[in-house]
Amino acid sequence: MNHLPARPCNPLPHPGLILSALLGLTWLAPYPAVGYVGPGAGFALAGGLWTALVVGIAALSLIILPLRLLLIWWRRKKPMAKPTPTG
Repeated sequence: MNHLPARPCNPLPHPGLILSALLGLTWLAPYPAVGYVGPGAGFALAGGLWTALVVGIAALSLIILPLRLLLIWWRRKKPMAKPTPTG
C-alpha cells in the first residue's frame, strides 16, 4: 500500500502566522502621533478654503446676475402711452 510519510507533530503554528498576528496586534495598540506638521499645512488649508469661498461667491453671482437684470428690465418697462387724437 501507498502510505504517505507521517508529518512530525509541531505544536507551534506557522511562523508567518505568528508574525502576522503580532503585526495585527501592534496596529491595535494606541500610540500618540508625534510629528510636527509645520505652518505649511495651515497655509494650504487657508488657501483652499479661500479659493472655495471665492469660487462659491462667483458662481452665486453668475446665477443671480441674469435674474437681477430681468427684474430691472421688468421694473423699467413703462406702459405704452395711449394715442391722442390729432386734430
